[in-house]
Amino acid sequence: GFVLGWCAEAKVLETVPARRIEADWIRARSLRNGVISTLVEKKKRAGTPMAGAKVLLKSLALLAASPFRGLIRLARTRSPAIAIYPVHVALGRVLAEFGYANEQYRQPEKN
Repeated sequence: GFVLGWCAEAKVLETVPARRIEADWIRARSLRNGVISTLVEKKKRAGTPMAGAKVLLKSLALLAASPFRGLIRLARTRSPAIAIYPVHVALGRVLAEFGYANEQYRQPEKN
């Protein structure tokens, strides 16, 4: 039992390392999110018929759709950095199928 407290008016400050606002760190984080998405989905579908094939096909479909999703984001936000996010996540999903694993937080020099 944990107890959670919430106060919408509370001021919260968090120190974020400068490295985490650099484009390559954000790209690596996006790829990692895609990898995690694939791993979670594989675990969720474990033991079901054609689980691996379904996850792979979904990853490929997301990769195919990602440029269009990116264009929609670009039109809404005018931010190329925000627009490219779905492409990186989808790419991370596909890379996970081939064993790619980005252990971003285990390498302090990359944080």
